[in-house]
Amino acid sequence: MVNLKIVNVPAGEGESLCRSCRYVHMQKGHRESDETIFCEWARPMRLVTFNVRVCTDYSDRNHPSRWDLEQTAWILVQPKEGGPIGFKSPAERKDDEDNDLAARS
Repeated sequence: MVNLKIVNVPAGEGESLCRSCRYVHMQKGHRESDETIFCEWARPMRLVTFNVRVCTDYSDRNHPSRWDLEQTAWILVQPKEGGPIGFKSPAERKDDEDNDLAARS
């Protein structure tokens, strides 16, 4: 059996990675060719003039962001006064954080 290694082959036309990114601003017209894509990752928005294959700032909009996950996470805490260790919901943590800030003042 002969093994061939093919190098320097241009990538084929594929769908742009921007279509599934959370930082995309897309405008489409009635025709397939009527489309404009902007990247909102950095301000001001940048016009993207080609199909993107790899992007260092890509964030899949079909998955929750880290901030979204942190807002819904239950945290394991140990009370300062002692007592049982347990999980606290985001709302319970917010109440404690407000109390901690008031106690520091």
